[in-house]
Amino acid sequence: TTRLGDCKDVSSLFVALAGKAGLKAQLVLVDTRDNGTRDMVLPSVSFNHCIVKAMINGKDYYLELTDRNLPFGSHPTNLYQALSLDIPAMGQSGKDVGLKPLVAENRTLDQVNTTLKVKVDGRNLQFDVQAQRKGHLTSDWRQGYATTSPADLHKDIQQSISGSYKNPVKLNAVKFIGLDDLGDSVTLDYSYSVKNEVIEAGSMKMIRIPLLDVVASIDNLSLDNRQFPLEYWRYENTDVYESNITVELQPGQKFLEVPEDQSFTFNKSSYQIKYTRVGDALKVRRYARLDRGNVLPADYEKFKKFFNDIIEAESKYIVFK
Repeated sequence: TTRLGDCKDVSSLFVALAGKAGLKAQLVLVDTRDNGTRDMVLPSVSFNHCIVKAMINGKDYYLELTDRNLPFGSHPTNLYQALSLDIPAMGQSGKDVGLKPLVAENRTLDQVNTTLKVKVDGRNLQFDVQAQRKGHLTSDWRQGYATTSPADLHKDIQQSISGSYKNPVKLNAVKFIGLDDLGDSVTLDYSYSVKNEVIEAGSMKMIRIPLLDVVASIDNLSLDNRQFPLEYWRYENTDVYESNITVELQPGQKFLEVPEDQSFTFNKSSYQIKYTRVGDALKVRRYARLDRGNVLPADYEKFKKFFNDIIEAESKYIVFK
């Protein structure tokens, strides 16, 4: 009557059409991660979602079909290591089928890449930014901005940037690339200026390292210890953060103090920030690869230290004259 379908319907349709196209595909029942990892035992009808596993060029791809803004092979956060049950295609044996965490080895990584050029202009700073999102992170941008007017886009981005500063912010230009297709990435190009952002201390001047993406926050780590695992996937939706920053001073100015390079690891997560002087400019590269698996109570203190080390490393100032 409505020509609408839920997850089971669109997945069944995909499997049928894949068969017509000569591709191997099958249904996968899912108990999404927000229900826990020990939510059921078989036999059960308590699955709340259905996706598809397609075998293409010798690789298995798990496909979420209910989000029309999602790139091929990308997953929303509630599929991260969710309980899953493969449903064998007709004529296939199901003897080895059972409940297992969904591990999508060929999933498109959820990644944030930021390229930033900062120019010192007296006490003001000028920013040119290229912000790229990959994987499921593109879905929100497509949904939120694909039909937004230029005026509303300018207003929304202006408000978003202004919330990160205490001083006046002016957005000069803004443009999205990749909203109108389902490629793996969407890019936001924008430029803006911030007044009075340079701190003066006598003859010396200072600016904070302009890292626009938050990698570590201790807002949810207030406890001194835990009795149960921390479900980190609930607080983090990104696999990789990469920022490449170039800081340019005014003619005649020079850098006096630059923070030291830092690197930290915790289990399968890693973080590094590196500073390189290139002529009169300073280049900063920050790279973080985060594992969103549960943090066991025994590892909680090390996890908090990993985050605190990152926060401290990113609170440094660049000093120049």
